[in-house]
Amino acid sequence: MDEDQLLKSCVVILRMIVQDAMSEASLTGKVIQSLHRSLGEVSSDVSNTIQGSQAQFEQRQAGNEQLKRDIIHIEEAVSESSSLEALKEQTQFRVEKLVTTLSEQQSNDQQGQEALMALLSSMQSRIDTLQQQTSVYKKKLAEQAMQSRTDPLTRLPNRQAYNERLEAAFIKFKENGDLLAVAVVDIDHFKSINDRFGHAAGDKTLQVVSKFLKQSLSENDFIARWGGEEFVMLLPQAQMADIDKKLNEVRTKLAAMPFKFKQEKVKITASFGATCFNDNDTTETVFERADEYLYKAKRNGRNLVVTDLSTDL
Repeated sequence: MDEDQLLKSCVVILRMIVQDAMSEASLTGKVIQSLHRSLGEVSSDVSNTIQGSQAQFEQRQAGNEQLKRDIIHIEEAVSESSSLEALKEQTQFRVEKLVTTLSEQQSNDQQGQEALMALLSSMQSRIDTLQQQTSVYKKKLAEQAMQSRTDPLTRLPNRQAYNERLEAAFIKFKENGDLLAVAVVDIDHFKSINDRFGHAAGDKTLQVVSKFLKQSLSENDFIARWGGEEFVMLLPQAQMADIDKKLNEVRTKLAAMPFKFKQEKVKITASFGATCFNDNDTTETVFERADEYLYKAKRNGRNLVVTDLSTDL
């Protein structure tokens, strides 16, 4: 490609990088300023190089005209010279002018190429810098997005993350009829742990229980901290009979885990309420039903799983 095409290609690449960076809705002012400054510098350099190319083009045209005149003069000398010596002298003079003109053109061309390569090198450097800056800030934005959806104590997803996951799963349920269940979990007598052993013990209990619950679920299941000592689960692609069995296994294993606070052994249990989505359900009605089942488990002695199958309660 020629010089103009090369310049245009570089500018197109730069614009693509800038557009990609600007697609981040939360891009900070610092990056925007950096992009603005770099674009201004590139624009100035391109303008200067285009002006230089224009001047070089005009010089080349003037040089070509001079070459034409010198060649015409040589032709005239050949046709008009009365002696070989005069022709030799005239030809030598004109050839020297040709050489001078060609040398000037060669020098101008070399300077133009050097200016163009300097511009391209400068643009490449700025492009690399922009790529590095946008990469760093994209990583920071991704980390911020992750933190905004993570409970800082348990490192589980938080309520916001649950709502987003639930919305996506609910759309699949409505479109494809995929099986989907919600389970609500609450640690029994959690307040008494805080009262007897302090809030540090309560925090440790939440961390241990949340880790245990997460490890007890399958890869497709999802668990989040709802708030306080309460957790919420999304259980896709499973029949209620299997969910009931799974949650009872989790409940039994949790009750058997050894806990000790201030040299005193403590039994930690949890109550569960779980229900499947029906055709007429919304995300709110399903959660309300699971929450109602949870309180049935609490009222019936705690350390209990209540689901759609628990017709005796």
